[in-house]
Amino acid sequence: MLYIWLKNLNFITNSINSISHVRVFIGMIECIEAKNNNYYTSFRYRRDVSSPNFYLNTHTRQTFSLSMSKKWPYGLNTNGQLSMRQDVVNNSFMPLSMSYLFSHKSFVINLSRNYNLPGLNDLYWPSGGNPDLKTEKSLQMELSHTHSFPIFDLNIKTYINSVNNWIQWSPQNNGLWSAYNQKKVLSRGIEIGLSNKYLIKKVAFFTSADYSFNKTTAIEHYYDKSQIGKQLIYIPMHKASASTEVQWKNHGMRIKYTFTGKRYDTSDNTNPLNAIHLLDLHYFYSIKQWKWEVSINNILNEDYAIIRYFPMPLRNLNISCAYTPKFTK
Repeated sequence: MLYIWLKNLNFITNSINSISHVRVFIGMIECIEAKNNNYYTSFRYRRDVSSPNFYLNTHTRQTFSLSMSKKWPYGLNTNGQLSMRQDVVNNSFMPLSMSYLFSHKSFVINLSRNYNLPGLNDLYWPSGGNPDLKTEKSLQMELSHTHSFPIFDLNIKTYINSVNNWIQWSPQNNGLWSAYNQKKVLSRGIEIGLSNKYLIKKVAFFTSADYSFNKTTAIEHYYDKSQIGKQLIYIPMHKASASTEVQWKNHGMRIKYTFTGKRYDTSDNTNPLNAIHLLDLHYFYSIKQWKWEVSINNILNEDYAIIRYFPMPLRNLNISCAYTPKFTK
């Protein structure tokens, strides 16, 4: 199979007189085993050309990628899969990316090694880009399990990621943000999800609840040892949500609560941003190809900010209408 994509993206913002032209060309060839899909190979070429007027000059990035994977059926409900990808970016070999996934019934273990190249804005943004940024390299391990109980489904996932040269944008004393590398970051956590659906006569109920714990800290630093052991900025340690949805004929209503724990915007973990409690209500009505939706967001009128000094909307109303054409052969 052969795929070709060509994108030409233009961004114009008159308020700051910025004009950005981004041209992306992607070509890919895939080879898949037809019988059992146990083998997969692909070759991909991508070329990005970015020429915003706030760069000093045009920047180009071209990437050649060779990917391969193989599946092993070990037995009943037991499988393994090894995947590898080698990238060459601007004539330089990148670290070999690879992952191994093992599944047995509802248990899944995933071991992987990846890299993350700095983006063009990370490197060349005029007020904070850093052309000396190093490439992120990560080792990851994830274990997940899904189990169905009589009254709900449980999904639990635990993970640990070790990242060298973590790319981070941080606010400076002059109010501007700049990019730099954390020498080594350790991210570990757990995610728990509960869900259920049931029917009472002709009324369908859907309920869910989720909680995540994420501790992401620097364990080595290039120049500021005081940051070691501190939670990275703007990464909440605790997040949770709960929702209930009711559907009857063409009508539906959903109420959702989300919680975001305190976050720090300074590396010394002092003066955190307040935790966020949001409650939203949605009503939707569908008829034929039409779908109407009315949302009341932030019912509690919470005064909050995702980033300090950039407040988010208070209680607000949103009305939308969507039409999906029906195509016939």
